[in-house]
Amino acid sequence: TEWVVTTDVDEFYFSRTYPTFKHLVAGARANRTDGVPIPWYMFGSSGHTARPPGLTGEAYHRRARALVYDADTSQYYGRRNGKVMFRAACLKEFKDNTHRVILQDHCKGVSPFQWNRTEYHFKHYQLKSFEDFQWKRRGNGFTGVRVKQYGREWWNSLTRQFKEEWVAQDRLFNDTSDYDLVPYMAVLKRTMPPPSGQWWLHKKNWYRMSW
Repeated sequence: TEWVVTTDVDEFYFSRTYPTFKHLVAGARANRTDGVPIPWYMFGSSGHTARPPGLTGEAYHRRARALVYDADTSQYYGRRNGKVMFRAACLKEFKDNTHRVILQDHCKGVSPFQWNRTEYHFKHYQLKSFEDFQWKRRGNGFTGVRVKQYGREWWNSLTRQFKEEWVAQDRLFNDTSDYDLVPYMAVLKRTMPPPSGQWWLHKKNWYRMSW
């Protein structure tokens, strides 16, 4: 493996200048850099409290107007606001899971003004509907066992806490419309079978799968 990029299932790479990672690698080589920070466009709820029908890229189209990324240096950058594509041989260590990348001393990362990063980005669907947000926050161990252990009022208090957090974040992520992914979602639905199997059934009370 020569180049690595770490991404999550709620992050969709998009660029008209570098439409695939292969093109982005070619751009990195042309710019003589070993690491490329990829910023985020943060998407909000698009006004949905319950999860809407359809795929993520077509159901959620409202996002923050500005790209999100941190000031970075040639060796230590990324922080938690974006991801990084880098040459595998240059990796020294990760920080903050895989959001921060430290390159080895002999390698050269790109600085904010060397390469126009507005030409490529991840569309990050971190928030989505309140139903999605609750499932995401409660998915790690917040089960019926916890309700029995701590009581229904504890559960209701947690719900109110999540709602306040969701509303506060959602105010920041609904500035403008972005329909870039809609044509790709139509192709995806034609070529990808609907989800099957048992892996998602335990989430059915939190997450209604729609196709």
